[in-house]
Amino acid sequence: MKRIGLVYDEMVQREYCDRMILEAIRNKRKTPYIEYVRENYKDYGAKLQQTLINGWKPSPIREKTINEGTGRKKRELEIPTLPDHFVHTAVAKILEKYLPKRFYFYACGSLPNRGQTFAVEAVEGHVRKRKPKHCALADVKKCYKSIKKRTVMRCLRRVFKDEKFLKLNEQILDQMGDGLAIGFTVSHWYAHLVLSFIDIPLKEAFPDVFFVRYMDNFVMLCNRKRTLHKALKFLSGKLAEFDLRLKEDWQVFPIRCRMIEFLSYRIDHCKTILRKALMYRMSSRFRKAKTAMNVHTARTVMSYIGVLKHCDSHNFKESYLYPNVSIKVCRRLISDADKERALFRAAKPLRDSIKWAESVCGVSA
Repeated sequence: MKRIGLVYDEMVQREYCDRMILEAIRNKRKTPYIEYVRENYKDYGAKLQQTLINGWKPSPIREKTINEGTGRKKRELEIPTLPDHFVHTAVAKILEKYLPKRFYFYACGSLPNRGQTFAVEAVEGHVRKRKPKHCALADVKKCYKSIKKRTVMRCLRRVFKDEKFLKLNEQILDQMGDGLAIGFTVSHWYAHLVLSFIDIPLKEAFPDVFFVRYMDNFVMLCNRKRTLHKALKFLSGKLAEFDLRLKEDWQVFPIRCRMIEFLSYRIDHCKTILRKALMYRMSSRFRKAKTAMNVHTARTVMSYIGVLKHCDSHNFKESYLYPNVSIKVCRRLISDADKERALFRAAKPLRDSIKWAESVCGVSA
């Protein structure tokens, strides 16, 4: 495919900058500062446009440690300032516009319409329809921290030829430091871009192997175990070209003897069920919800119900969900909380006018 140019001119358009301000704060917590930015997004859009035209200088980032997921895995987040986040969002939207068409179809994770459900259904559909005998599971070792700046820039130059846009990406990579930063809007696009130059050669070299990649996790399905071993060796070699390597705990096993553990589920030829750790966590939360129900618990329960919809969970629901939790009550709690929040926001102009009257006119409400 041809390389893409003139994307920087698209970024510095005023309408594009205004949209990026709203996009950057779309999922932010509704703090007074974020509400102020939303009300004055055109002024911030003008500042973003001037920043891109005159040259952007990155600010220092903030670090934070979190415990992620059921396994409580420690993650080191690197959080940029809000003005830097606006610039990152503008770059990420350009990458979102041009990169997905170059990706492998079953490359999933943090991509539009290619999330966890899409990946699980792809594996589940192939297992049920084609009945492959063997599966291989592999993972890239410390993927984000192992991807170097020179590797990302080499891949970006194979897609884009706009020097101003490439220089802006180079500044973002310098701001990240060593490897890709977990917490930057553009990090997952850089990771997918690098791994896309591994997916396509792997598929071309082994057309009999069906594989799904969720970020840095590979699930390969084939009837021949020897072919899967060759595919893993080929994958390891291609990763080495980009200064990456596989984890040592890769596995090849027959599906009839053991279920495929992928994301939140376990899959075989006839059923899809929850992974044990998540199942225990759900059952514990459902039992606690019977005696202590609040808005936070109701939201958690409804989220878990969404996970249960995509697997064979009838017996689990009958044993743990329905005896302990009323779905109707959960929905009512969430609805009432959302209505109360909407009324509170609607009353903000009235509260501001009362404060102004008290401070300026000396009138007490």
